[in-house]
Amino acid sequence: EEGFGDLKGDKMWYGLKALNCFPEPGQWELRIDFQFQNKTWSHLHYKQFKVGSASDEYPLTIGGFTGITPDDPFVTHPLNGMRFTASDNDNDRHSSHCVGSAGGWWHNSCTHIYPNRQPPYIQLNSKGYNLLSTEMKIRQLDCITQ
Repeated sequence: EEGFGDLKGDKMWYGLKALNCFPEPGQWELRIDFQFQNKTWSHLHYKQFKVGSASDEYPLTIGGFTGITPDDPFVTHPLNGMRFTASDNDNDRHSSHCVGSAGGWWHNSCTHIYPNRQPPYIQLNSKGYNLLSTEMKIRQLDCITQ
């Protein structure tokens, strides 16, 4: 909830409390950049992104997929409306706890993306990839000049 790391460093997580505060007011977008083992980059881009309140266990609202990847992992395992799952709070729909070594995330029935696992992991077009790194970026759409 509180986040960790250094804003100026290469590893940091704002935390769910901060993410819950960002998407108000206005419309926000999310871009997830990821680096494959061969050092090439790709990304997933969503025109709609919001994290709900703590009292609702931080549900995710996500939609409007664009990106250079041919597959949207959030379609095969929909995360829209999923509550955040952590090691001490199992909100996923799987019979076992998805967090395990995957880290906290909006897991469904164990998702196809694990940006907080070591190493990070993504499944695209039914093929799994261990990644070198992931970056999640958000920005307010109504502040951008088109």
